[in-house]
Amino acid sequence: MKGRIMAQRVTRPQARAITRHCAASPMGRVGSCFDNAAAESFFSTLEWEVLSRHTFATREQARQVISAWVEEFYNPRRRHSTLAMRSPIGHELELAAQALQTKDAA
Repeated sequence: MKGRIMAQRVTRPQARAITRHCAASPMGRVGSCFDNAAAESFFSTLEWEVLSRHTFATREQARQVISAWVEEFYNPRRRHSTLAMRSPIGHELELAAQALQTKDAA
């Protein structure tokens, strides 16, 4: 992959040039899971709530602490403003329930 273009908005000619040169576009569409804002929010929270409070002796220890934080706090309990103040797990459960209701109604 060649260098990345660091622009927030990409015009159609720019997108074609990015594709032609096998480069990666800096971000997806609005609401995309590849949106930088969501990733930046996650890593900012990770840095503030975990990394600034621990000193790791090994990469494995860091991996275990970070994995535990994501699985035990960030996903199941932490409320997110982009999910109407629900946790990611709660949001997914609600979507699954809605899908079942829609399927049953059909």
